[in-house]
Amino acid sequence: VAHPAQDRATSDLDLFDLGSEHPEARLVTALAGDLGISDERAVGFVRAAAAAAARSRLLDAIKHLKEGNEVDALVALTYLASLAECLPAVEPGAAEPELIASSLSGASTLEERQKLFYILGQLSPGSAPLFAE
Repeated sequence: VAHPAQDRATSDLDLFDLGSEHPEARLVTALAGDLGISDERAVGFVRAAAAAAARSRLLDAIKHLKEGNEVDALVALTYLASLAECLPAVEPGAAEPELIASSLSGASTLEERQKLFYILGQLSPGSAPLFAE
């Protein structure tokens, strides 16, 4: 007899437009079902966690740029690009990119943000619209 979570994990789900090709979507859906919360609420949690991780990486990169340590800034941005590629939970046009951007405006100069965007665009061209926000 299959466990209900296993049935949900192997079904063709359409969680935040990721579909069944992404194991992360199946995992979130299975956990949401096991915890008794809606898929929409689970998606909200994932988006919030992804946004917090993205903001943290950006703050790390800004800190390293201010210290003149471009290698560590690049490492932080590489982690961010990887997050955007592996877990596309934060989408262009959503509220999260604007919240991240507004929280960074006081921590960085326009020149620093432009430099970060340029590097991110090189690391992950497919995510450039998201990073542009």
